Amino acid sequence: YPTVSQLGYMFLALGSGAYVAAVFHVMTHAFFKALLFLGSGSVIHAMSGQQDIRFMGGLKKKLPITYWTFLIGCLAIAGIVPFSGFFSKDSILLAAFEQGKDNSFYYILYGVGLLTAALTAFYMFRLLFITFFGGFRGTEEQRHHVHESPAAMTIPLIVLAILAVIGGFVNVPEVFAKGGERLTKFLSPIVPNAETTVSH
Repeated sequence: YPTVSQLGYMFLALGSGAYVAAVFHVMTHAFFKALLFLGSGSVIHAMSGQQDIRFMGGLKKKLPITYWTFLIGCLAIAGIVPFSGFFSKDSILLAAFEQGKDNSFYYILYGVGLLTAALTAFYMFRLLFITFFGGFRGTEEQRHHVHESPAAMTIPLIVLAILAVIGGFVNVPEVFAKGGERLTKFLSPIVPNAETTVSH
């Protein structure tokens, strides 16, 4: 569902004529979704193959790198400032809202986008809290074997976490940073009217 909902954001961007915002969200989504998938794999590895979060809990202390990077992924996908997901989601929602001036149906789509953002934040943080907080609910054998993943997994987690934090600044609006909207300028030769957003 998280992937489908983010694809929905990309389609909302395309339907609103915000082609750069759609590409931007593909890019930021690549960072935080890869981070979350690899983080999930790290947890499954630590739990000796267990994939049911009902048998997890309290993993924060045993898996500190996985926890902190997973938290960054959750913050990014939830669209929290200043993580990458905020900038790409915000540009899509803004495009839908602006289309509402000409067609009020876009205000409904804007509302659906806001609701989707709230649902995403809810289920991602539910996942985080059930997995990493509270008491351990697995078997004693699993508890004994829980350990942080090797560097082959934790180093990519850290790299992806960094990208999930800073990736949104690739297309930060000019209003917030001089020389922003680099992705818009880069795509302007192939995306119709891309530069008009930069000039305003």
